[in-house]
Amino acid sequence: MAKNLPVAKQAALVQSKNFSPAEIALLRESYAAGLDDTQLKVFIKMADSMDLNPFKKEIYANVISGRLVLMTSIDGRRKIAHKTGKYLGCKVTLRRKDGTGQILSATALAKKAVGNHVAEFEATVLFSEFDTGRDNWKSKPAVMISKVAEATALRMAFPSLSDTYDEAETEAGFSNDDIPLDTMPAHEHESQAPQQLEYTETAGPDPGEY
Repeated sequence: MAKNLPVAKQAALVQSKNFSPAEIALLRESYAAGLDDTQLKVFIKMADSMDLNPFKKEIYANVISGRLVLMTSIDGRRKIAHKTGKYLGCKVTLRRKDGTGQILSATALAKKAVGNHVAEFEATVLFSEFDTGRDNWKSKPAVMISKVAEATALRMAFPSLSDTYDEAETEAGFSNDDIPLDTMPAHEHESQAPQQLEYTETAGPDPGEY
């Protein structure tokens, strides 16, 4: 069986247009260490098809409750959007509660050229629905909810992103027992937004007050 072969020979069984057998073997021992043969093949095929590089932390794979979950970093999503030649940028607005400054929601507005027109894709996510109260959600809540909003808007604008999750969404969407958080890319929350991303804040009443 393939799983009984040396790592290098296992990797040679996985075909890739972008990665050599040596690179796949390295993935097998590092970022893809928790995947079985079939899951590794799916991961490599997805990375190839999306032209994302796991070594550059543009795409990740994790096994959650026995299911393969593919995650793209926000940098990976932006890369896909820019490669279409149609991406015109994204504006993220945070909404905070009057008086307390508590984050209520984040709205991302992504723009895309469609023929001679500019199409807008707007996504609003409620902080209460994603906040885990721990890890990066505790230390960098504005960054995390902004990433979820931007990822959602980009997924609306570019359907090729529909099969993957952003790691902020994944971290918020599964319980502590389901996902090993130490596999989440901590560097992602430190990255600087590109010039195409605008960021503003507004204040307003709690949505629950209506």
